[in-house]
Amino acid sequence: MLKRSPIYHVDKAQTPLLITHGKADTRVYPGQSLELYRHMKVRKPEVPLRLVMYPGEGHGYRGATHRYDYNLRMMRWFDTYLKGGGDMPPLSLQKYLPE
Repeated sequence: MLKRSPIYHVDKAQTPLLITHGKADTRVYPGQSLELYRHMKVRKPEVPLRLVMYPGEGHGYRGATHRYDYNLRMMRWFDTYLKGGGDMPPLSLQKYLPE
């Protein structure tokens, strides 16, 4: 089982990683995301990494505020690491609002 764990493969990680998790998730214990985050932070400090825990959310985000936040973060992450390849710019909600 250890060889199937993401923790086992952290040393191979090169891709920026955005981890999101509901704190009330009953399918996947939230501590697993925290453990992955800690291993990445210690063993691969050069890899861009962010962990976001959504209080009261389970496996999937039902709250409108959390869904909105998740989508903004994901779009910013993709804009930065797929399009731009640099530091995360300050969050500008205007960029993501319809015109």
